[in-house]
Amino acid sequence: MIEEAEKEQAEARRLSWKMELKAKIQKGEAVPAEIQDEAAAQKRLEEKIQNYRKVIELDPKDVLGYFSLGTAYLEGKMYGPAREAFEQAVRVNADHTPSYFGWGQALEALGRTHDAIRVYEEGVAAGQRRGDIIPMKKMETRLARLQKK
Repeated sequence: MIEEAEKEQAEARRLSWKMELKAKIQKGEAVPAEIQDEAAAQKRLEEKIQNYRKVIELDPKDVLGYFSLGTAYLEGKMYGPAREAFEQAVRVNADHTPSYFGWGQALEALGRTHDAIRVYEEGVAAGQRRGDIIPMKKMETRLARLQKK
């Protein structure tokens, strides 16, 4: 239920912020440039997420669609949905090492250290099978750091 609550909280924050910005614009109040930039960045992120969802709707076996969706969620600090997207990517392709890395990052952000360790270990094994050195090394580094705790 934590992940669902996080989704709802993020959506509520986004809608509240959007309403405040719209009210300021309607009142003719000056909106600082950094807020305008942040609003534009948020809009681009939402568009990315929607586009990746459409890709997945067209092809539910598109590992890169799930990976890209997970990456967009990570960018927006939406860790619950990111975890779900990366987990689905790994279900579609058990050897997609970048998805293991993203999945582990999302789990870490959610405070699920033991699960992150397990995912990184599986990801390292997948990296060894495929010869994916860069994601494998990144996971080994994070794994070592988590295991020291």
